[in-house]
Amino acid sequence: MRTSLLAVCLPLFAFAFAACDDGDTQPVDASLADQGPMTGRDMRVDREPDVEVDMAPAEPDITLEPRTLVMLADPGASSEPVTLTIGNAGSAPLTVRRITLDAPDGPFAFVAGPPQDAAIAPGETLTVQVTYTPVDDMPASSGLTITSDDPDESPLTVPLSGRIRESCIRAMPTSLNLGEVEVGSQSVRFQVRVINCGDGAVGVGDIELTGDEGFDVSVDQGAANAPLASGSNLGLSVAYLNSVLGDGEVASAVLEIGTDLPSGPVRVNLTARGGGGPRCAVEMTPEMIDYETLRVGQTREIELTVRNTGNQDCELRSLTVEPTDGPEENGFPVVTGLDGEIIAAGSESVITVAYAPVVPNPLGDRAELRLSYHDPVLDQNRREITLLRGVGAEAQIGPNPATVEFGVTTVGCASWIRRGAAANVGFVPICVSGFRYEGEGCDRFAVLEEPDFADGCISLDRDDTVDFAWRHQPGAVGDESCTLIVESDAQNTEALSIPLAGTGTDTSAATQEYTVGDLDGRRAAYFALDRPADEDSIQLFVEDRETNNFGFSEERNAVVFRANNHPADEGEMIRIEYEAVCFDLVGAE
Repeated sequence: MRTSLLAVCLPLFAFAFAACDDGDTQPVDASLADQGPMTGRDMRVDREPDVEVDMAPAEPDITLEPRTLVMLADPGASSEPVTLTIGNAGSAPLTVRRITLDAPDGPFAFVAGPPQDAAIAPGETLTVQVTYTPVDDMPASSGLTITSDDPDESPLTVPLSGRIRESCIRAMPTSLNLGEVEVGSQSVRFQVRVINCGDGAVGVGDIELTGDEGFDVSVDQGAANAPLASGSNLGLSVAYLNSVLGDGEVASAVLEIGTDLPSGPVRVNLTARGGGGPRCAVEMTPEMIDYETLRVGQTREIELTVRNTGNQDCELRSLTVEPTDGPEENGFPVVTGLDGEIIAAGSESVITVAYAPVVPNPLGDRAELRLSYHDPVLDQNRREITLLRGVGAEAQIGPNPATVEFGVTTVGCASWIRRGAAANVGFVPICVSGFRYEGEGCDRFAVLEEPDFADGCISLDRDDTVDFAWRHQPGAVGDESCTLIVESDAQNTEALSIPLAGTGTDTSAATQEYTVGDLDGRRAAYFALDRPADEDSIQLFVEDRETNNFGFSEERNAVVFRANNHPADEGEMIRIEYEAVCFDLVGAE
């Protein structure tokens, strides 16, 4: 007796693969008996009872997270391992045959030998870890290639980028004049920021004042004796209480913030003068702006606030942007600057700075917005700095699958349902604006599902898709094809082409042969069929000897060798003869 099976399987040879079950076969739910093989594209079909609904065979569908691996290493050492997660979003097991580095002798290396011929069950994942060991001070790039049995995404290449981790911590300002302070009075509190401008966390230690008495420091933001994350800052305020200085006398001290970097502590020189009078002090907020990921060619504007917290006008010298990392083409233009050459005492102004990437840069762009001004009272030049950073990314669209294959279909019949999609394969949104079909054979592909462009544009975020479904209804024996053209504002192609291909035949009879591989007899083994099979018509021969010792999985459209009861041994030839199901033509009465 032939048994319909549902199992999760492990591919081991060509179209033959062993199931990951416990050795027992399970009957198919009667509610699934007339649905035909499921597709690997997560198809859902609502249907009335006793109405035949057919779908494409189960397929694996590889997924990657992330799509790019970026590694940072300390000089003379390897980076921390970066993990690539390989998943299977399909409905059949995925076999990862090879995972290789494009330059195996280069600076990138696997933490452990990558798995070869590894099976990933539907919904499951495996991980691979890669490290980067710099050979010099220059950034490096390469690729990691994955070869699998995914029908439309193999091989896949994952870009690798590596560079030396940069340690950077700075105090702004590096020197501070607290102005004139009358005896018995305390100055206003001046702001000092300790900024982690590097790639990794920096440990911040004790905060000390050395020098003349009267200076006081307090923590306004963050915490001392704690790690300071990349891009964050420790906010301090400094004041001077004048108890001894006469007019014109000067007190000085050094504010020292300990760090765990080889460069040692960060220092800020402090001075104050006895007496009293006006002062000029400018601050710019926020201290850092992150424009996040932005499509190449677009511009994002963000406002900053400039305040003169003193009681004396300040003289503006310049407002400039100085790039610190990334290609020269990617800039942070100042859209709206300060009016005039004076920042009035107690005033507040808004300036606007944009990010306008021209070329993709996955490692990110960085710059400093520098406001230089002059204190006319103390005759000093000072500077305020805001850190700017962003990532420029190209908008990309891709097919899924690359070609929609309908296989062989009997003339006068319809094929099983095949699906295709246009996907956002980049990091920024795209707009899909329309589609069309091109080719002489397009009338032979019956449309079952197409996107609705009533609003003129379908916006896709990363990994989102617009979906299509068809049946091939061949009009004659031979190959027939059509090309789906999807229009969008993606930057990697003007129009995405997804070929549709099918073959007409004048017979429903089909024969397939396999050489049996090294199967695990404790697991069920599946042999997929190219055409939708009529279960009652299947005949199986082992070295020309007919046997009934097999089952049939409608879900997989595959012949099944039951666990612990395989009728064929390694190296033997099996032949499967069957009649293909003839599905009704779309629109037929």
